[in-house]
Formats: sequence, C-alpha cells, structure tokens
Amino acid sequence: GIEFDASQLEKGGTRTVECPHCHLETIVFVPPSLVPPRIPPVPASDVARLDHGEGIKRLRNGAEAGDVEAQVLLAGCYAAGEGIPQDYAEAVKWWRKAAEQGNATARCNLGMACGAGWGVPQDFSEAIKWWHEAAEQGDATAQFNLGACYNNGEHVPQNHDEAINWFRKAAEQGKTSAQHALAMLYDEGEAVTQDYVEAYKWANLAAAQNFEGAQVLCDKLAGKMTSAQITEGQRRSAAFTVMRADGSLTLQTTPKLFSEFIGQKRVKERLGLAVAAAQRRREALGHILLVGPPGSGKTTLAY
Repeated sequence: GIEFDASQLEKGGTRTVECPHCHLETIVFVPPSLVPPRIPPVPASDVARLDHGEGIKRLRNGAEAGDVEAQVLLAGCYAAGEGIPQDYAEAVKWWRKAAEQGNATARCNLGMACGAGWGVPQDFSEAIKWWHEAAEQGDATAQFNLGACYNNGEHVPQNHDEAINWFRKAAEQGKTSAQHALAMLYDEGEAVTQDYVEAYKWANLAAAQNFEGAQVLCDKLAGKMTSAQITEGQRRSAAFTVMRADGSLTLQTTPKLFSEFIGQKRVKERLGLAVAAAQRRREALGHILLVGPPGSGKTTLAY
C-alpha cells in the first residue's frame, strides 16, 4: 500500500515506515535529495572526517575486530549509502554478525531485511525468527512488528492474544505505532474487550508525539465518551510511565529542548539553526524528513 516513483528505486536512500493497511514497519526508498546526513555516534574528532572515509575506516576496523556496535553502525551506513557506496548485501552481512552476537537492534533490522528481500532472498520465516529473538530482548520495533503479524495473521497463525501482548510491550516502552494500534483495538472491541477509556489513553499518548492519525482517533473516541470517561483517559495518560527493556520504569520524559537530547550532535546543531531562524522570521518551520535505523532518535527529535 506504499507507493513510490520507480525512478527513486535506483538512486534513492531508504527509510522505515509503517504500512497504512497492516501497520507493519518496512523499508522503503526515498530520493537522496530528501535524506539528511546521519552521522554515526563516533568520537567528535572522527565525525568531521567521516565524509573523507576516516570515520567509515574506523567503523570497519572495529567491526572486523568483533565490536558489535561498530558492526551495527557499519551496516546502517551500507544500508543508507552514507559515507560508503550503498550495498544491501554488505548491510545484511554486518547485521548478521552483530545479530549472532546477540544485538537486538541488529536482529530486528535483519528481520526487516529478510521480510523485504533486502540484500537477501525474501524469507518471512527468517524475518519472524529474528523479530522473535529481538522482541524477547525488548526491542520495541520487533515487538510491534510481531504484534502486527499476529493481529493480521500475516506469515503466522492469527492470534489476537499474542498481538495484544506484543503491542502492549512495545507501547509500554513508548512505541507510538504500538500505542496507536492498541487504541484502535480497544476502540473496535474485537480482539480485546472494548474499552473507550483505555483506547483514549493510548491514542492520547500517541497524539502527544504527533503520531499520524492519533489525534483524529482521540477526537473520534471523545465523541463516544462521557466527560468522566475523557477525564479518566487523560488521567491515565498523565500517569503513564515508560517501561524500559530491562524492566525498570521511568517517567515519560521526552526531551523538550535540543540540549536535553543525547547524541546526534551535528543533526541537533542543524535543526537548532533551522528552528531559530524560523522563530526569528516568525514563520512555521519548513518540512524536514528524519531518516535513520531504529534507535537513532528520529521520533524524539521530531517531537
């Protein structure tokens, strides 16, 4: 259900989006002109030299020495063609090495590559296997993808209990797509007992992070709820705490300032300049597309 100009497939970069029909996250292509630089979090002294190959060389040395984080970052560079020629097979190679060492992000990305036939023959059973392993480790994207598969009966037997289980785990970690999915399920009342208050809670949380369609769902739910129910839904949203992958709790503390956001120094500097300029002109900020693998901070920066 996601359409792009075929000419973009040869020269474009990539990004992960959610299918509007089945809500499964997948990799799609975008024109290179829309892809801003994404600098891997290597030391600042290397960042300035990344375009000249020094940063990539450092990553490759670390990856070949078995450094898991370097393998994941190098795979991301190959997948997006950043600082190095785009090569999906090489991306999969390094994701696989990191996945075999137990890295959850690599396992999730490898699952997406297998499901999309991205650098490897398309194999949904392999995709499900890697997503299961990543989800068990607490990767929210893998949890959401499994939830979508079980909810729709895609590549696995349909199982609403499993779908709710994985959606909830991802939603509790702050995954907005999972929060929106839970809201829709509680609204529909087919896979789970209908509960408008719980639906409103999850929709409100997703809307707070500008998830597409979440505010529309909130408004739709409000039209079917009493004032007391809306108040309760808002109370539950305000009391929400993020459950980390290790089981610990933290308050929903999305950074409100660029200075509070950890990492992506160069991207923050560019965004900060753009925002400041728009504020001085008293104009709305122009459209900005944030592209990168899971865990790179796209949603938080967008918020």
